[in-house]
Amino acid sequence: MINKLEKKPNDINLILEVSDKYFSIQDYESCMELLLKNYPKNKDKIKIKMLEFFDVLGNTNEYTIVYRKKLSQIMFS
Repeated sequence: MINKLEKKPNDINLILEVSDKYFSIQDYESCMELLLKNYPKNKDKIKIKMLEFFDVLGNTNEYTIVYRKKLSQIMFS
């Protein structure tokens, strides 16, 4: 799947699919970093996906806290 992403780095559906895979194996950092990296190109879809992940992880989860802050910084910069 990563190979596909390297060939089609702007394919939002593939980006979301890979982020889901990372999330499912609890590689939250790779998941969130992939989404943040692609935020400028697909703001709405990336934001929605990240908010879904934050809901699953819960408000007190360390990844939610760190990446919610990073998302806010990108959104309002």
